[in-house]
Amino acid sequence: MVDEAFRHQVWSRLQPALESADTVQDYLRTAVELTGGLVGVDGSYSLSIFLYGHFFTAATSDRDAWEADQVEYDTEAGPCVEALRNGLQTEVTDLAVDDRWPAWAAVSEMLGFRSAAGIPAEIVPGHRIALNLYASTTGAFSGEPSRGSGPQLLVHVDAGFE
Repeated sequence: MVDEAFRHQVWSRLQPALESADTVQDYLRTAVELTGGLVGVDGSYSLSIFLYGHFFTAATSDRDAWEADQVEYDTEAGPCVEALRNGLQTEVTDLAVDDRWPAWAAVSEMLGFRSAAGIPAEIVPGHRIALNLYASTTGAFSGEPSRGSGPQLLVHVDAGFE
């Protein structure tokens, strides 16, 4: 369980974004941009949703994260798709040796990524969002901070929809 100090840190960073955002898109973009600092990993981040039978990137920190997401959607295979479909946190410690999603892994490696994770959260019953994390180092999301902070961040991002 995430401690109250971290919960406060996440909310204290997201609340001003929610209050100052003119649109939901602005809020989501800010939340995604804050992710690196909250999980303690310099990387690329995006937020995905499965809506009306299609996968969409709702917000992204940069073009590389968006590109990696698009390959997942096109092939319907990768950690983000798994997180959205099954509601399970999915981690790729080393793209060079993980063979679950070869097309996505090949493109992600070309983009400079070496590890990734997909962290789901249910926003309403039956509908999920997923935080996608990409890093240029192997094992970037294997540590305790990302395991606790990703779901915690999504809980507070979800609060912005209410």
